[in-house]
Amino acid sequence: MEYVLFILTILGKLMAVLVLFVLGVLLFALTAPIRLKFSGAGSVRGWAALLEDGAEEAGPGVRGEGSFQGQVSFLGGLVEASVVGRWGREKAPAVPGTGIETRFRFLRTFTVDAGKLRAKRPARRTGTADSGRTARVKQVERGRKRGRVSESPSGRRPGGFSQILESIGKDEFRAELIRAIKALYRAFHLEVRGEADFGLGDPGATGMVYGIAQGVMGSLGITALTLTPNFEEDVLRVKAYVEARFLPGAVLFVLVRTMLSRPVRPLWWKRKKIAPSAASRLIPTVKGHSSL
Repeated sequence: MEYVLFILTILGKLMAVLVLFVLGVLLFALTAPIRLKFSGAGSVRGWAALLEDGAEEAGPGVRGEGSFQGQVSFLGGLVEASVVGRWGREKAPAVPGTGIETRFRFLRTFTVDAGKLRAKRPARRTGTADSGRTARVKQVERGRKRGRVSESPSGRRPGGFSQILESIGKDEFRAELIRAIKALYRAFHLEVRGEADFGLGDPGATGMVYGIAQGVMGSLGITALTLTPNFEEDVLRVKAYVEARFLPGAVLFVLVRTMLSRPVRPLWWKRKKIAPSAASRLIPTVKGHSSL
C-alpha cells in the first residue's frame, strides 16, 4: 500500500510540474513580442490608359512590375519567417524571374526553404479529394431528407448574413467595432510610410490631381504618404512600408473582449429557446412541486 501511495505521489508531482510547464509556455508565448515587417514597391506604365479604357482594351503599352517582402520575427529574431515575391508583366507572357519564395530561419543560423520542401512532396491524388467531396455531398443529401439541413442553395444557414447586416445597422454595434479597431491599432503599434510618384501624361491633369490629393490629405491629417507629381511620364510608382510590434496576449485580450461584448455576442452565441409545447408541459410539474 505504501508503494502505491509513493507512486501516486510521484505521479501527482509530475503532473503538477507538467501543468506548470505548460502554463509557463503559454504565458511566455502570450507575452513574447512579435515583430511584423512588410515592404513593397511597384510601378505601372500607361496607367492612365488602364484607368480610362480598362484592362482588356488598354493595349500593349500597359506594363507593370514590382516586388514585396514580408517578415515575421519572434523571440528577438531567433525565429523568423520571410516571404519575398516579384512580378512583372505587360500584355504578354509573364516575365521570367517572377514568383514567391518562403523561408524560415531558426536561431539566426538554420534556414529552411519552403519551396524546396513543396517540391519534394509527392503529388496528391485527386481521387481521394473527389471521394471525400462525394461523401460530404451524400451526407448533406441525407440530412436534407431527414430535415436536419436547410434547403438553402448555398448550403449555409439562412439568416446568418442578414443578421450581420442587421447588427451593423445598430449604433451600439458600430461603436463597439470602432472601439475594437482603435484598441487593435494601439496594440499593434503600427508604423506606416508610403511614397507615390505619379503622372498622367498630361501636365495639366497631373497638376490638378496632385492639388486635389494634397488638399484631401491635408484635411484628413495624412502625413505618412508622400506624393510626387511626374509631369513627363504616364507612370505610377508606389513604395510602402508597414511595421508592427505587438504582444499576442494584448491582441488576444482585445479580440476576446470584443467577442464577449453585448453587441457582438449575439452573432456567435445562440440561446436555445424552449418551445411553447415544452414550456406548457413543464408548468404543471412546477406547480405540483410548489403546491407540495
